[in-house]
Amino acid sequence: MRTQEQQRAYQLAWVQKRRQAWLDEQGGSCIDCGSDEALEIDHADSTTKMMPIAQVWSLSPSNTKRIAELAKCVIRCHACHVKKTLVENEHPSGARHWKAKLTANQASDIRNSKEPTKVLAVRYGMHVSSINKVRRGASYRPV
Repeated sequence: MRTQEQQRAYQLAWVQKRRQAWLDEQGGSCIDCGSDEALEIDHADSTTKMMPIAQVWSLSPSNTKRIAELAKCVIRCHACHVKKTLVENEHPSGARHWKAKLTANQASDIRNSKEPTKVLAVRYGMHVSSINKVRRGASYRPV
């Protein structure tokens, strides 16, 4: 029987092997600058993200969810990924959570809105309590 450390090492190697196989299939270089150093997988359009990339590797290569999620992705080096993210301001507000639903502009609009909370909750697809937190500034601070 494996120790916990051995199991963790095995799982890490297994995930890295799957990730590397996908990178190799896609050409293994940054689509922006051509670098093959510090490669990252980036959703070409962050609004289409259904799951974080880290979860994709645990799915079978033939899994339809995995295939669909990776079809939305491109390879970027770390520097180009950071640049794209900053230019497009694509990180949603909140605690950098992949399920956060608001941009910084939307959070600002909610804070400044005179509309009823229920109307805003429907518009943004959020629970009323979440809208109230945004209004109080308790959550969805710009990142």
